[in-house]
Amino acid sequence: MKKTKPFITGQHHIQGIIRKFLPPMILAFVFILTASFISTIAAGQEPLSIKVGAYANHPKIFMDANGKVSGFWPDLIEHIAKKENWKIEHIWGTWSEGLDHLINKEIAIMPDVAFTEKRDKLYAFSEAPVLMSWTRVYVNKDKTEIESIRDLKNKKIAALKGSVNLEGRTG
Repeated sequence: MKKTKPFITGQHHIQGIIRKFLPPMILAFVFILTASFISTIAAGQEPLSIKVGAYANHPKIFMDANGKVSGFWPDLIEHIAKKENWKIEHIWGTWSEGLDHLINKEIAIMPDVAFTEKRDKLYAFSEAPVLMSWTRVYVNKDKTEIESIRDLKNKKIAALKGSVNLEGRTG
């Protein structure tokens, strides 16, 4: 018996599938690749603008002789900003004004805020402390009778209003 050729060979069948499905697959791949590339470029070009509170508390945060906000906290925040593609704008004022700006959503970050239960209800804190606070007492040179914190009893002192060191549970 004589063999007959099939009407469509396997090779013709594969070529038909390729002609039918390959162009849409290439088009979809190019579209996905282009969209991904464009979104990556767009994200990389426009930094996120972040307003940060700043006040005088040398050496942690202060304004230098050139009017630039400097110190430990601005250096740390700038380091993070470079990694996260942020553009930092410092809003200068007192420490208390910075907290007001934060609660009123006029700034996004206020550095150097000690944790308290009351503040925890108002603000988001980092999980781990970055820098532990310290307290110092400065006295006039002629006040030699002041040698410890106990010697301040019944004396006038100045302190940072709103500071946990002044108004906190152990202030």
